[in-house]
Amino acid sequence: MDTAVKGRRSIRKYKQMDVPKDAFERIMDAGNWAPSAGNRQSRRFFVAKQGTRVKEELAECMNRPQAGKDCAYAVVVCADKAIGDKFGERGVELYRILDCGAAVQNMLLTAYAEGLGGLWVGSFDPEKVRGLLELPENLDPVSIVLIGVPDENPEARERNDWKQETVFL
Repeated sequence: MDTAVKGRRSIRKYKQMDVPKDAFERIMDAGNWAPSAGNRQSRRFFVAKQGTRVKEELAECMNRPQAGKDCAYAVVVCADKAIGDKFGERGVELYRILDCGAAVQNMLLTAYAEGLGGLWVGSFDPEKVRGLLELPENLDPVSIVLIGVPDENPEARERNDWKQETVFL
């Protein structure tokens, strides 16, 4: 547990190198196997690979585009409103977002286990991404996950002490 959870870092600098296809497929598979509310799997993935027009334009939708330009893959994780047919408003407003978060976490931990870097991007223009990907109305872009060969090794950042911030009942 300590190795993956405490070793993973947010990588913002990438070498412009390919990622082995089998490693990328394991990362995507991990995202697919993430827990989801009612097993509805209310997340959808859109993958843009290095060297494509879509990936270049996707990077421009981010507040810090350089990492998006240099990484090997950018995965847009979208939340599907169809979950509302089972869980109503709570499903649309919360569960589908949690489903996306669980998928992103699995992807980032697997990228680290594969010796790759990853970054969870939340700071982007969702309407530009929607237009670029021509997303249907039921899908909302929630996160962009960057995957690539790291060109940095950042130090661990300090964490709050959960024992002092947790209420035991």
